[in-house]
Amino acid sequence: MTKRELSSVATIIMGTSPSGDTYNSDGIGLPLLNGPTEFGITYPTCTLYTTASTRECQPSDLIFCVRGSTTGKMNWADKVYSLGRGVCAIRGETELDTKFIRYCIEDDLRSLLNMAGGGTFPNLTKDSIHSFKIPYPENRHKIADVLSAYDDLIEVNARRIRVLEAIAQSMYREWFENMEGWETKTIGDYGNVITGKTPSKTVEDYWNSRDVPFIRTPDMHGQFYCIEATDYVSIEGANSQKNAYIPPNSLCVSCIGTVGIVTIASVKSQTNQQINSIVLNDLSDLEFLYFELLGLKETLQSYAATGATMANLSKGKFMAMNVPYPPKELREKFHSVASPMFEQIKTLQYKNANLRRTRDLLLPRLVSGEVGVEGLETKGV
Repeated sequence: MTKRELSSVATIIMGTSPSGDTYNSDGIGLPLLNGPTEFGITYPTCTLYTTASTRECQPSDLIFCVRGSTTGKMNWADKVYSLGRGVCAIRGETELDTKFIRYCIEDDLRSLLNMAGGGTFPNLTKDSIHSFKIPYPENRHKIADVLSAYDDLIEVNARRIRVLEAIAQSMYREWFENMEGWETKTIGDYGNVITGKTPSKTVEDYWNSRDVPFIRTPDMHGQFYCIEATDYVSIEGANSQKNAYIPPNSLCVSCIGTVGIVTIASVKSQTNQQINSIVLNDLSDLEFLYFELLGLKETLQSYAATGATMANLSKGKFMAMNVPYPPKELREKFHSVASPMFEQIKTLQYKNANLRRTRDLLLPRLVSGEVGVEGLETKGV
């Protein structure tokens, strides 16, 4: 099938960051998107605003990250946002065209990322994005309509996840915030802290497997549990690495670059050197410490070294950070109530991963005509 350049089928708006003196946190002006730090599961959540926006997206646009280690991450625009230089907006002729374009980008994302330069911090230029080619069949609206039924189910599950997280976090605040007189301990007192390591590409067969998820910071964005990763490593290769694995229910915290992202490893995993993981001494501390770390994001960032190219919170500083140490009975009681909610969230995330996997496997078959779209139902997938 003949492919078409993205610029010939979509409007592409490259972001440009407004002047810093126009930023505010008071909701004045337009919400500002600088990158996927503000990305959610489906839609962004912004804390910064600007009164002098230079580039904007429109509702239903695809927002695409073009800079740094999170290049390729995507969200939908639910309203008008000011676009910083870390993102661009992609808009098809219709909403179904935009959806189809996203499916095609996701299906061949690695090819697009290979066009990025910059080494450790890739950068997709305007020319690279404009020249990227995707299939564009006549029946693309029907294909997008079929595949969007999967997205509808994914969004229903995502809403359930948000509700469960909000309930659990509300309970955490009621039980643990604004209470004085508790003992203070360090993060290291809660468990063993392991700094990840990226293995050499020369380790034979290390990367030729899907045995163990290899978690990088981009895999953590917007994820309560980290149940998937872009790359996986083999058991045989990982055995050659010291502290190769972290067990399930380890708390992963990004400590280099974008500092303060928190997620939970759902299965045995390995991380890169930008992540410190807490292997808990007592799993009944999981739910309490997860929310505690979420609330420490600004503190974690302030502890990170300044003046360097990127923020860097060392393992030593991370382990030594003081955190509350409520009575064990209270932590265990919170665990008994919050743990079922966490398990429901994990189950819903796995359901969504399976739905996305099925959708992505279906796309090339629909585009090629191997599977016909005539007669396919778009509801009740």
